[in-house]
Amino acid sequence: QDSTVTPRRVAQATDIAAATEAIAVGFGTVDSDGFLGYGIKRRTPDTVRIMTRDCGELGAPKRYGCLAGREVVAGHHSRLTDTCRGDSGGPLYIQDADGEYLLLGATSRGARGGFTNCGYGGIYVRVDLCLDWIREVTGVAL
Repeated sequence: QDSTVTPRRVAQATDIAAATEAIAVGFGTVDSDGFLGYGIKRRTPDTVRIMTRDCGELGAPKRYGCLAGREVVAGHHSRLTDTCRGDSGGPLYIQDADGEYLLLGATSRGARGGFTNCGYGGIYVRVDLCLDWIREVTGVAL
């Protein structure tokens, strides 16, 4: 059925460059082992720190398991707050100067290739870099 939710604007390069923190949303688990809490929409209780905006820094692909030029890494083991099992495909938002939430990424997997427990950072596909593909597949002009 059609969604009743108004879509968020996709964050652009200038918005992303200014962002240092994000908010993750999903329907996944809430425990660090990934077993409890499926099916209820939640957001991270705190913002998650953006560790890399495009995985382009020297050593970032190896450190986080992300793809250079395509993915954001957010969250850090010191805060134990990020996405978990069942959150894949869910949004990662940033706020602009006016407080509007903008779509930065889509949840992909846990940092370091997803081989760690939840709470050690997540990897998110940069939606702004996928807009041509999204338009092609959906036929919708975004």
